[in-house]
Amino acid sequence: MASDPSAPAPENPPPPGSSDADMLPLAKGIVEKSPAVLFRRLNDDAHRLVYVSENISRYGYSARDLLEGRFEFADIVHPEDRPRLAAEIKEYARLGQLEYTQEYRLVSPDGQVFWVQDETLAERDEHGRITHYQGIVMDITARRQAEEALRQANLIVERSPIILFRRTAGVTGLDYVSQNVSRYGYDPEALRRGTLAFLDIVHPDDHASLISQVRAARLAGKDEYALRYRIRTASGEIRWIDDVTTVDFDEHGEPRHYQGVLADVTERVLAQEALRKSEEKHRRILETAAEGFIMMDAGLRLVYCNEAYAAMLGYAQEELVGRSPLEWTTPESRAFLQAHRKRLLAQERRSFEGALVARDGTVVPVLVHGNTLRDADGNFLNHIAFVTNISEQKKALALAEEVQRSLLPTAPPVRRGLEVAGRMTPSESIGGDYFDYFDLPSSYPGWLGVVVGDIAGHGVDAALLMTTARAFLRQRVQRPGELAEMMMDLNRALVQDMAGSGRFMTCFQLLIDCCVQDAGAMGRLHWVRAGHDPALLYDPEADTFTELDGPGLPLGILDDFPFESRQMDNVRPGMLIAVGTDGIWEAMDAQGQLYGKERFKNVLRRHSQATATDIVDAVFQDVGQFCQGVRFQDDVTLVIIKLVGTAPHA
Repeated sequence: MASDPSAPAPENPPPPGSSDADMLPLAKGIVEKSPAVLFRRLNDDAHRLVYVSENISRYGYSARDLLEGRFEFADIVHPEDRPRLAAEIKEYARLGQLEYTQEYRLVSPDGQVFWVQDETLAERDEHGRITHYQGIVMDITARRQAEEALRQANLIVERSPIILFRRTAGVTGLDYVSQNVSRYGYDPEALRRGTLAFLDIVHPDDHASLISQVRAARLAGKDEYALRYRIRTASGEIRWIDDVTTVDFDEHGEPRHYQGVLADVTERVLAQEALRKSEEKHRRILETAAEGFIMMDAGLRLVYCNEAYAAMLGYAQEELVGRSPLEWTTPESRAFLQAHRKRLLAQERRSFEGALVARDGTVVPVLVHGNTLRDADGNFLNHIAFVTNISEQKKALALAEEVQRSLLPTAPPVRRGLEVAGRMTPSESIGGDYFDYFDLPSSYPGWLGVVVGDIAGHGVDAALLMTTARAFLRQRVQRPGELAEMMMDLNRALVQDMAGSGRFMTCFQLLIDCCVQDAGAMGRLHWVRAGHDPALLYDPEADTFTELDGPGLPLGILDDFPFESRQMDNVRPGMLIAVGTDGIWEAMDAQGQLYGKERFKNVLRRHSQATATDIVDAVFQDVGQFCQGVRFQDDVTLVIIKLVGTAPHA
């Protein structure tokens, strides 16, 4: 590109020796270290390659193998993709299309499969004939895996009968509604924009009642209420809905947000394939934001950044070159980078999350993938990094975290002779652990129900399944039935929802008789296990631990598994019951040592005279100290029930 001699000299002139010839090794090094493979081939039936960059080796082949004909390019394409790929190329040639994009799979010599995106451009000679094709092949395996992960998560939502929502008080549109509202024929975007009001889908005969009940709950200052009403689907079908809503109040006691779950309590279908197919498929928009790219010298000062990186921060590229990225890094991220600088730079490839501060003060969370460029002799050239803005993911997780937190009990139940406390801490922003308290008015009047569950894994999909289980169980306990029957009904529902997801749920349900009037009388316990670690009953007087065990397969595996309940009739004041998840005893310290159940029991023993809340706090504090700052690898949940006689601790 020619330069304008009248233009002012650049603020950062190239260093001496940076001629085009000098830059060729650097350019080649960048190409060979980059994920983009360059190629040029003849326009013949064999599609013979005349050039391919050395970084084809990332797929297990050398450039020489392909250029000398030991492998044809078609040989390394996945067999299932070859016919489609050949047909597309033939059609592009017939149409005279000079530029096209294809996606297909490559197979390495050891059988590893890579998804690639092929950007091809035709070359013409002076007579207009196509003589060559050239282009780049990019590894898009990570993107394809992300798309598949998202497809699996959406599949869970699509199959779930539970609709999640959140709205701002006084606003027609919804802040959030889960995509599966489309199962009733309505567009979730229309509900979010407010072009379709939620009241429009409620049966007209229920409008007045619904408005009256919501107003009454507000006047009473309730932070949670349950409603039942009908909705009319887009096709005119009538469905009954159980609406469990929690209210978020502002500092003046006025409702700020309403959020909760809508459960279809019309006669449940037994098979997931019988779910009504929506006339309109979910539209999935996968936006791949352009990644930022930076190149740094040995002193970690920018020698180059691309437009996407500069735009991410609100600067022009020339304003950033020559400066250290630490200048626009948040204090927390800067402290991390400075503390771990030697360790990170010692790695040829490194990945970490951080946060940058844009020109307007906006904090931009980023995911950084970096490595070190070296020449053929191993000498340092530059540090490079791809920087991805993950603001949207962080916002989505923050909203999901808030919704999930609102679904956990806001306060322990108050029962004569009992103290109860519980806590759940997810290993990520949201998790798959769950605990709840419930009454069983039809089958066990006066008893207190406690449930602790653990979805296999953690993260978004586990949290969605936990929400499904919670909503179904809250609905089921209101109907008559023995404790084992309730577990079997929950299992059948989860088998349908978890089919094909590879997930399962362990669960422990416990009933405590709260009807004992005599402070010294023996109490009763009933429980059912579904693959969950047994609860522990500790007797401080005898200093003994008893496991509340029993048979039981995890939920979501076999739809006809016969769960059975156990009982104990000799519990007395002074004893305590601990129901937890394996995230406690499987927590690890920096050396990889497990916390273990013996440490857990010792904490219960030492604090057995404390309140239930203090015992929960003591366990979480002890596990945190043991882990020495290492993040929990699994969600951690614990419920403590103390039998205290006639009255709880003051």
